[in-house]
Amino acid sequence: MIFSDIVTIAAGTAAALMAGLFYAFSIAVNRALEQLGDKAFVSAMQAINSKILNPMFFLGFFGTPLLLLLATFMHSDGGGLPFIFLLSATVLYFAGVFGVTVVKNVPMNNKLAELAPETASEEEVSGARIAFEKPWLRWNHVRAVVSVLTVVLVLIAAVLS
Repeated sequence: MIFSDIVTIAAGTAAALMAGLFYAFSIAVNRALEQLGDKAFVSAMQAINSKILNPMFFLGFFGTPLLLLLATFMHSDGGGLPFIFLLSATVLYFAGVFGVTVVKNVPMNNKLAELAPETASEEEVSGARIAFEKPWLRWNHVRAVVSVLTVVLVLIAAVLS
């Protein structure tokens, strides 16, 4: 096994961890949260959005695109199918996971964080939830699907190299 194989495996593993996170939110976490009343929902999402900002999340979130770039670069000499699959995985991840998170989900998280559910009116809390819940989940579904596709592309590249 050569170093480029190790980097490819690390990239695939990191992408898989992120895929698992987004998948869990899509199929379980948000389904449980939708059962909560508005104030409890907003408070729970604010707590999740606060607690997820930790070193382990940052390692996966920022490490995945870096590992994908490195794996792609390491397979770039001579082109070939592994390079094409890794390049596709990298572009897909940057646009559909990293980009969606930065452009869509994080701004919604930040907007929700501005609300103080314990002092806001019921209408304010309800309005904040309506503006947040379905759009956030829709974009999370995109991140889940794209990150799974990224993993598949990396696996194919690993098998072919």
